[in-house]
Amino acid sequence: MHRPQEDKTIQLSIEATSLPLETEKLGSHTLSVNTKYAKTDHRLTLEETYIPSSGNPSSWYDFIGPSVKQDIFNVAIQDKINLTEKLDTTIGLRYDNYNYKPYMDEINKKGIEKASKYYPVRIDYENGEFDHNNKMDNIGGMFP
Repeated sequence: MHRPQEDKTIQLSIEATSLPLETEKLGSHTLSVNTKYAKTDHRLTLEETYIPSSGNPSSWYDFIGPSVKQDIFNVAIQDKINLTEKLDTTIGLRYDNYNYKPYMDEINKKGIEKASKYYPVRIDYENGEFDHNNKMDNIGGMFP
């Protein structure tokens, strides 16, 4: 089954790394910071298809689903530590923030009207699942 789609993304990534910082007792530390922001519109580009049915063309949709707008942000900090010539380690922390909102464009709304009342996307749409933003935050660590 062909599911045509289109993605439009705007993103920005920034990375910075320090020169090694020498300490007397705690070894050498190289700090780095990475951050990224991406804004995406993942759009299903559905089209009506006409199939002859009893001599009369009828409209049908082979796939109905929401398009999704996403905002993704993350930042990571890490410290690469060289304690001795043979012993090193890396520790770090990362934060991710995901925001997304499904939406239906006009052709999907037409398809929903024709879909079975038991079709999961129709049920979610009629229950207002596409009317609000969804958010997920995540914090993780990197330890040896």
